[in-house]
Amino acid sequence: MHSVPFLINTRIVSVHFRSGLSYYYTQFMKEEFSYQRPGQNQQDQILFIHPYENQSELTHWYVEADLIRYRPSDSSRRPNSSLSVYFSSLENLQAGLALHGYSSGYLEKSLNGSRYYQDSTPLLLEGYLDSQWKFDTSPL
Repeated sequence: MHSVPFLINTRIVSVHFRSGLSYYYTQFMKEEFSYQRPGQNQQDQILFIHPYENQSELTHWYVEADLIRYRPSDSSRRPNSSLSVYFSSLENLQAGLALHGYSSGYLEKSLNGSRYYQDSTPLLLEGYLDSQWKFDTSPL
């Protein structure tokens, strides 16, 4: 994560960047896997022994950026109107965007189908806005 703070009208604004990558892989192999083919009745069922194998993988990457604006606490400020009371009560404001990418694959080798492969690469874009308010209930 990388952060860049700067001041705007006694409010501190910072930008945060995050990125990451994860990878997951699994493999299963059994040389004597039992297959059963159904028959007309219980006695007609046929059993097969044949190898079975599957592999799967998932890669996840992301890039996130947050813009955070917060006001240092100052108990001496006194707003002069009800509208300024409302907006002066905003302590923190945070907005951000995130882009997530995924890549997945699945491979299966079995008696039912000699080879099956499927892959997908979805993207997810997220945005958010978060605010934090603090109201002073003491009389002016």
